[in-house]
Amino acid sequence: MKRPRMHRERSRRSGVMLIAVIVCLAVSISLIFASLQIATRSRQDAKSLGLSHQISFLLDAGIARAKDQLNASAKYQGESWTPRLSRSTEEPISDLVASIQILVNPNTAEAGAEELLVEVIARIESSDASALSIQRSRQFTFLKPKA
Repeated sequence: MKRPRMHRERSRRSGVMLIAVIVCLAVSISLIFASLQIATRSRQDAKSLGLSHQISFLLDAGIARAKDQLNASAKYQGESWTPRLSRSTEEPISDLVASIQILVNPNTAEAGAEELLVEVIARIESSDASALSIQRSRQFTFLKPKA
């Protein structure tokens, strides 16, 4: 009669061990998925930060170009261009397209003033069908150089 009782105790222990193993496995899988999600989010954040720096550099370049051209010629009306984006390794970033647009208009706010209203627009867009698009712009007034 002792044998059936021992068999039940082993069976009960085996069942408890099986449940403990399943719970540990579920916790481990949850931790792995959480780690993957955190890694993916970190990578996206790093990419966004990099693009934020790129757009700031593009905007600064456009502003510097506008000032140089306005100082060089009173007839400058603005321009657009598409620079090539690259990483620090000089490898081009093929899936992104950058553009800078400079718009120059007379400042009509103050009649008779020799001021120009300059707007510089920098854009980075994805060349594929994804929804990535970043745009920054800045406006400033520029005193016309005397001819």
